[in-house]
Amino acid sequence: MAQISPGVLVLVFFVYGLAWFVMGLTVALESRRTTALPLASSLKYLAAFGILHSAVPWLDMGLLMGDPGGAAFSWRVVRTLALAISTLALALFGASLISANSGGKRWLKALPLGLFGVWLLAVVAPHLVWFPALEAQRPTGACFQCHPSATRAFLGLEEAWLGSADILARYLLYLPGSLLAGLAMAGQWRWFRRNSYFREGRDSLVVAGAFFFNAIVGGLIVPPGPFFPASLLNYASFFRWVRVPPQAFWALTALVIAFFLVRVLSVFEAERRRQLEKAIQERLEAQEETGSQLERWGREMEEKVRERTAEVEARNRELAILGERDRIAREMHDSLGQTLSYLGLRLMALDQLFSSGQVEKARKALGEMEQAVQSAVADVRESILSLRTTRRPDRSLLATLQDYLTRFGEQTGLRTEMRVEGVGEPDIPPLAQVQLLRVVQEALTNVRKHARATQATIAVRVQDQVIEIVIEDDGQGFDLAQVLQERGPRFGLQTMRERAEEIGGTFQVDTTLGHGTRVRVQLSRR
Repeated sequence: MAQISPGVLVLVFFVYGLAWFVMGLTVALESRRTTALPLASSLKYLAAFGILHSAVPWLDMGLLMGDPGGAAFSWRVVRTLALAISTLALALFGASLISANSGGKRWLKALPLGLFGVWLLAVVAPHLVWFPALEAQRPTGACFQCHPSATRAFLGLEEAWLGSADILARYLLYLPGSLLAGLAMAGQWRWFRRNSYFREGRDSLVVAGAFFFNAIVGGLIVPPGPFFPASLLNYASFFRWVRVPPQAFWALTALVIAFFLVRVLSVFEAERRRQLEKAIQERLEAQEETGSQLERWGREMEEKVRERTAEVEARNRELAILGERDRIAREMHDSLGQTLSYLGLRLMALDQLFSSGQVEKARKALGEMEQAVQSAVADVRESILSLRTTRRPDRSLLATLQDYLTRFGEQTGLRTEMRVEGVGEPDIPPLAQVQLLRVVQEALTNVRKHARATQATIAVRVQDQVIEIVIEDDGQGFDLAQVLQERGPRFGLQTMRERAEEIGGTFQVDTTLGHGTRVRVQLSRR
């Protein structure tokens, strides 16, 4: 090792520790995900290994950079404990993942703890037996310098004990821990392949190979020791044969494991995307199934009406209110619910008319029901259009309003027009833009349902610090005072007012019978 520059070894130790620390921190963050993948339950051990094991090369780096004096022995003790505990975590990772992938072999989890116990016994027992006797013979005080041979014997025993502890940690913990981790990642490759995660599977094979290589260079290549095989296969002999220090291979292996393991962890994001796609597919299938069922119910009802049967099955009176029924009900002011209730009552009356043979009245009732259904269909179509028309970041408010107004005209048959006065896009917060869009939608809904208009116009004015949106129609208008005196505001006026005031704006309605209606919203610019 004398031929290797200390500066080079310091750099190697720094990179080696940094690779394990980054890997451990990344794994710790990923292990917090909620997932059903078997890999997730074992990652906490791998995270502990990476973070704890990074201390080993960094302590080596500190010892190499300068003499810490009397603290050197304490540093080496801490380093040896960090090596043993971190590799125990690595072995637990391998055993836990093998058990999770196989659905059995739970006894493997006890193997790392057993090996750690053997190492601890092998390290502590000599210290308890030999050190007290030699400690009693070690000179103290002024006589410490008078008995250098006794002092060297004691210090030599300390060095030999620490060296043996390091070697045994690598043989008993690092070597089997790396092998278990390699076997676990190889088994994870089979799981990835079965579940069509092919890129992650290839990366896991690279990680497995790196752990196997790490078992050799980190578990078999040990400091020189007085017993076999440490006396034959050690740092010095490896450097003589390869001309490269084993620490360089440690750092390279750690970098490979850290890089490809982070790539393997992308499986969590891939799994999340799969779950999202599956949920979307299930939703689409449910919608298709619901649509088919509604179509079948419609055919059954049409057949029963043609045949003037006296029985209407209960399931044709039941309409499923899906998902966001509360929001849809608020947008339509319970109009769909009222229409459905009306149809239910008319169906019961229709049953009685058919039973009593009053065919003409039954036909008239069917015509009224048809008009109600057409009105409900128009409400639903408009609600769907309103819900689909949202303020997206990639589209301006003016473009969204123009698109909605065009579709509204196509859907209702009304002539529509949008005028913009001023320069530039209204500079207001996204929430305010959404609320303004909802006010426009509500006002146009009133035009369709109540105004009996032929044309609807939206005027957007951007002047100084004020933005004004005016929705105007050429319909029949209404008596505003009379409407406001009735029980509760009608036509959604209260909702529109609340939306405008919520964003700091003002709301005004100008209307008279026979002269159309003008809804005006003003908002100060941001």
